Amino acid sequence: MLRGVRTAKHDRPEASFPAQEGTFIMTRNELTTGRPALASLPTSLRGLRDAVLAGEPGCVCDPELFTGPAGIEPEDEPPQDQAARIEVARQVCAVCPVRRPCLVYALRTRPAAGVWAGFTPEEITGLIAAAARPARPRRTTALRPVASVVPQDARVAS
Repeated sequence: MLRGVRTAKHDRPEASFPAQEGTFIMTRNELTTGRPALASLPTSLRGLRDAVLAGEPGCVCDPELFTGPAGIEPEDEPPQDQAARIEVARQVCAVCPVRRPCLVYALRTRPAAGVWAGFTPEEITGLIAAAARPARPRRTTALRPVASVVPQDARVAS
């Protein structure tokens, strides 16, 4: 077990695991994945921003990788260069320790430019639109009874 971390079992109430000051209550899933649950993310924009910046995000190493070259408008950047830059930014985001809070922040702020949690602004807009659409009911895979169809040669002439 990790030092300073208490695990909460789902079959026991949390009251039986009083957290001492300076310890966290983590689920088994959080311990195995190393990622905090979504419920533990801050809800305010300022809290999300602070969580992202405090978690050593990969985007601070080279901001131009995520926003584009300084002094060049996004539409003036050659498409091949932009595609290569976005692909490298996605690779950095894929291993970033604060990708989830960054994505939540991007979904709430709807950025106009840059790469956020591995998504471009157009992709973020698509995610928001997809989340707003009502869910379609699933088609059932059960076999339907066949209507009483009698072959033509088996019909009796009246």
